[in-house]
Amino acid sequence: MRRALSRWIARLALTLLLLPTAAGAEKPPDGVSAEEHAAIEQTLPASAPAKPATARRLLVVDLNVGRGGHPSIPHANLAVRLMGERTGAYETVVCHDRSMLAPERLKTFDAVFLNNTIGPLFNTPELRDGFAAFIAGGGGLAANHAVTVTSKDWPAFGEILGARGAAHRDADEKVTVRLDDPDSPLNAAFGGKPFTIADEIFRFQAPYSRGRVHVLLSVDVARTDMNQGRPRGGCIRPDNDYPISWIRRHGRGRVFYCSLGHNPYVFWDERMLHHFLAGIQFALGDLEADASPSAAPDAGRPVMEERSMGSARWVSGATAREAASQQRTEADKAPSPRATGHPPYLSSARRRGAVGTPRAGMRLAATRAEPTAPYLEEPYLNAISGLPRSAKTKARRFRDNYSLIARVYLIAGKPGFKLPDLGYAAHSK
Repeated sequence: MRRALSRWIARLALTLLLLPTAAGAEKPPDGVSAEEHAAIEQTLPASAPAKPATARRLLVVDLNVGRGGHPSIPHANLAVRLMGERTGAYETVVCHDRSMLAPERLKTFDAVFLNNTIGPLFNTPELRDGFAAFIAGGGGLAANHAVTVTSKDWPAFGEILGARGAAHRDADEKVTVRLDDPDSPLNAAFGGKPFTIADEIFRFQAPYSRGRVHVLLSVDVARTDMNQGRPRGGCIRPDNDYPISWIRRHGRGRVFYCSLGHNPYVFWDERMLHHFLAGIQFALGDLEADASPSAAPDAGRPVMEERSMGSARWVSGATAREAASQQRTEADKAPSPRATGHPPYLSSARRRGAVGTPRAGMRLAATRAEPTAPYLEEPYLNAISGLPRSAKTKARRFRDNYSLIARVYLIAGKPGFKLPDLGYAAHSK
């Protein structure tokens, strides 16, 4: 009798334990607390901005190769899946490896959402050719944050996405965000007004250009302190252009990218969830939006401010000293390498103010108006392959500094040396 009573109590306890699941409550995925799960559910869009033309399937891939991955990855997976379920906009399949990117499987989806992927995701010719064909043939790509450093050894992926690089300051950098296209349906949640947000804000490299993408959101430089925290990489763009999200067409395909998403709380920000949902629906092909480039192709903004760079202008000694002073001021703010864990040779170079500056009297001859040229690292390093070893060492030392000033300094000793990939030539006086 006592044994039977014990069994009944055990069964009752198990039933009570499983009762919330039977009632329809969902256990939060690993990495998402119950409170965070509730916050995401409370801020989900009630409806989609567009009615699906047909039943849509979205593949979400979150593979990180060689890195532990951002803590926000499970939050984004959850938010993207729940938005599809709540609104009926799409069905979600979440994959943590490359298996679903195989061409035969990929073609069963309407779009791919790359969630903070890092490293050589597309590591075989088959995966690369299949993905490129998928997008060019009419498939969609939505991506966030670290995807700009995915498969860095595959240049075509940067062309598809629209940018490369991930230079940034602190992960809670507070910025004022400008609506570059307030009339876009992807920006409807912002009500036509700028807003503030704190996250890890990227500074992009080529192939980014307003002549290639339709910018939706960008940093309002006039209303933002651009020197918050410690820089990781080249954080100063001479053209003062810091996009946050954009769309573009690639062949018959559609691409949406948003750099936000380092921190989990981005995915219970109601405004951002609406923005991501609209971007996903654009990638799926259900939301029509103007995706024409924000500037004329290959026109862009001036590469540097007029005082230091123009068409065949002379760089004065005063300008050179001014540039050096600006860079040393930033270097002095950098903590010691022991405190930050930053590579010692880079930190010590910054702290000493050992930054490249143009020589007085050096002439810069612009051969192409490409606003992102100063940030193109790999072609630059290839271009200086003929320089002496000492110059190459300097180049590697400054590889974390994407300023044109440092690069011109490195080639100053070789009159007439041309950087074809960057579009500039330097000549000694």
